[in-house]
Amino acid sequence: MEFCFTEWRDYFRRNQSAVKELNCKYDQLSETERRVICSSVQQFQIGESSEGLFLIAAAKRFLKDCADKSYLEALILFIQEEQRHAGELEIFMNRHNIPKLKKHWVDQIFRRLRRFASLE
Repeated sequence: MEFCFTEWRDYFRRNQSAVKELNCKYDQLSETERRVICSSVQQFQIGESSEGLFLIAAAKRFLKDCADKSYLEALILFIQEEQRHAGELEIFMNRHNIPKLKKHWVDQIFRRLRRFASLE
């Protein structure tokens, strides 16, 4: 079965041009809310900030057998969108004094597991 990645590429391109400034004036947190979400937001921010180097390398290998060359561009645009999410989370975290983590064991395990998976 042959997939068409042109639609995904175009979707991520449209998302790039639709990015708007974050409106943070309504995102007040109580200390209890901050404490409850702190760890999850920190871990999610790490995961969204990946450069995707292993994924891009795997995609280039996959492209040898894929007729749709828009696959790699769609993947790179996807990674850039995830990195944008990481930046938006970082703004939120800074606003609420949630420290950014350099690493977390959950993220490290997830990254190792992904390396064993194929793109198929």
